[in-house]
Amino acid sequence: MRRWPSVCAALQGVLVVIAGGSVVACGALADQVTLAYDFGQVLQGKTVSHVFALTNSDAESLTITSVRTSCSACTATVLSNKTIKPGEAARVEVSVDTSGYEGRITKVVELGTDDPKRPGIRLEVSATVVPEVRVVPKEVFLGAIVQGDSTELPIDLRPGAAKQFKVLGVKTACAFLATECKPGPGAGATDEPLYVVTVRLLPKAPIGRFFEKVVVEADCPVKPRLVIPIRGQVVGAISAEPAVFSFGSVAQGQASTRTILVRKVGAPTLKVLSAKTDAESLETEVKEVERGRQYEVGVRLKAGAPPGRIASKIRIETNDKDQPVLECSVYGVIMDRQEQKP
Repeated sequence: MRRWPSVCAALQGVLVVIAGGSVVACGALADQVTLAYDFGQVLQGKTVSHVFALTNSDAESLTITSVRTSCSACTATVLSNKTIKPGEAARVEVSVDTSGYEGRITKVVELGTDDPKRPGIRLEVSATVVPEVRVVPKEVFLGAIVQGDSTELPIDLRPGAAKQFKVLGVKTACAFLATECKPGPGAGATDEPLYVVTVRLLPKAPIGRFFEKVVVEADCPVKPRLVIPIRGQVVGAISAEPAVFSFGSVAQGQASTRTILVRKVGAPTLKVLSAKTDAESLETEVKEVERGRQYEVGVRLKAGAPPGRIASKIRIETNDKDQPVLECSVYGVIMDRQEQKP
C-alpha cells in the first residue's frame, strides 16, 4: 500500500543547512498530515524561508500535483523533482514576506498529490513579527467631520526592535491634511513614544469619504518608510435622513407615507426649494419645521398607484452652494389586488 511522504519531527538524521539558515533533518520518519515550522521572532520587513523535506517511504513513486498558499505574502516552491521516487525526498521551500504584519502570524501551504487516499498535505509556518518602530494606532480614523470644521489625532511612534531611532521626516500628498512631529516622553523609557506625530484635517477638506496616508521616514535599516493609513468622512452641514428607506409590501390603494428630515448645522440659512422623484407612484411635499434649520419632506404613495416595484430617488434641492442637491433612495412593492386574495 502506498504511504504518504513524511518529514522528520526530530533531528534523527544528517543535518543539512540551506540558504537562509533553515535546517532540515532526514532520518527515520513517521507519517503526518500537518507539518509545522516556527521561525520564532522575526524583524518586520524581512522575508524568511524554510525548506520542508518530504520523504517517500512507499515502494511506488508519488507526484506533487499542486501547490497552494494562503495569501500573496506566502510563496512556496518545489526545489526538487515533483515526482518522488521510493526512498527519495522532495524539498519544498516556503517563504513569507513579513512587511505587512505585526505580532503572531501563521501561513499555510497545501500540497496536492496523486495519492487517492491522502491527496493533500498541509505545511504551516509561524512567526512572531516584531517591528522596528511600533505605530500606535496603526491606522487613523478621523470619523465624520462637518465640512469647514477641523480635527486632529496624535500617533505615537514607540520603540520596537529598534530601542532608539530618529525620525527624518513626515509627509503626506493630501492637500487637506497637515502633519507635525515632536519628540515624545520616551527618551530612556521602555514603552513611551519617542515621537508624536499629529495629523490634522484642514477646514478646506471637500465633502465625501477619504482614504489617504502619512509617510514617516526614519533611520531604521530594514523598514525606513512607515506608511500610516488615514481615513474618515467629511459630511455637509446639511443632512437628509434616512438616506435609504422602504415602504415594504403595500396593498394597492393603501395609503402610506414616509418622512425625510432635512437639517442644517451652523448658520440658519437653509431653504429647501423642492423635492422631486421620477417614480410615477410617488408624490412629495415640503414643509418648513424650523426656519433656516429644519424641513420635513413627505413622500406618499399615490392613491391610484399601479402594482409593481418601487426603486427610485428623492431629489431634494436646496439654496446651499456646497450642497445644492441631496438624494435619498426609496424602495417598496405595491401588491396587485388579485395577489392579496387567499
